[in-house]
Amino acid sequence: MARKGDAWYNTPHLVRIPGGETLDALRKRAMETVENITSSHAGQVLVLVGHPVINRIILLGVLVLGNERFWHIGQDVCAINVLKADAKDYTLESLNNSCHLSSISPA
Repeated sequence: MARKGDAWYNTPHLVRIPGGETLDALRKRAMETVENITSSHAGQVLVLVGHPVINRIILLGVLVLGNERFWHIGQDVCAINVLKADAKDYTLESLNNSCHLSSISPA
């Protein structure tokens, strides 16, 4: 997916989106939120909804992978990821599932 000369695709972990934040800052904020939510609702089934950027960052965080791997996590629009939380330890049970969209025909 990398494009020659395009920092966002080649080194996303080094980019700061204009008017935004770095992936490191986003990851810190996202993982604090995920940890707060999961610890406050231990044993419950939760649904978190986000766009592919935040979903990738959360997945990198729970899988303990570096942000340089950002483009190595598949995240289609409307995809479902299933994680099991045990304190601050996570198990990825399903990734980038979009089978629920199979009956929708493209426009």
